[in-house]
Amino acid sequence: MYVRKIDHRNNRIEIGNKEDLLERKLFAEDVNYVSSETLKKGSKVFAKIRYNDKGASAKIVESEENTFAIEFDEPKSAITPGQSAVLYDDNGYVLAGGVICRDS
Repeated sequence: MYVRKIDHRNNRIEIGNKEDLLERKLFAEDVNYVSSETLKKGSKVFAKIRYNDKGASAKIVESEENTFAIEFDEPKSAITPGQSAVLYDDNGYVLAGGVICRDS
């Protein structure tokens, strides 16, 4: 069994099987723009969801000044609130990064 979610407010945890950890979408906040001033909805990006992550192809599905949402082409395991989500362009330049606040 794996911990899927921790609900601090209600002092509860949600558990599941390994395949229950797979998600396609994430939401991030506290966005820092590096080589881009904005993220264009529908744009393809390469995203990493933690320091040692290999990264994966995704697209921008929502973008505001301080938040963004992406959807991965293939499900990712353990998209974890509190971890960083860093977005790269085709050339490997960092576009922006934010803190994952929820997975779906």
